[in-house]
Amino acid sequence: MLGQIMEWFYADLAGIAPHPTGPSFKRILIRPQPVGDVTWVKAAYDSIRGRIACDWEEAGSQFTLHLNIPVNTIAIVCWQLQVAELGQRGPPQSACRYSRLKTPCLL
Repeated sequence: MLGQIMEWFYADLAGIAPHPTGPSFKRILIRPQPVGDVTWVKAAYDSIRGRIACDWEEAGSQFTLHLNIPVNTIAIVCWQLQVAELGQRGPPQSACRYSRLKTPCLL
């Protein structure tokens, strides 16, 4: 039973999951799903490619997401009906910009 709670926390609440088209976290799907009175989440997952860290906070109508992904991986970020594809190549950087923005999020 504890495994189901952990899976729900990482894959649903924090939103960290492997992308269905990429091998073992080469492409990462980030799709946080806030529920009820939960207003923040902070989670990290040690994948075969490195640490994936995601934390978010919801304050009123503002949603803030902080994301760290391993080098040479791509994160597909889905929030409501918006999708952004972020990549981390080379040395880690303090900020990452959208490299592609698509809509809607149908994953």
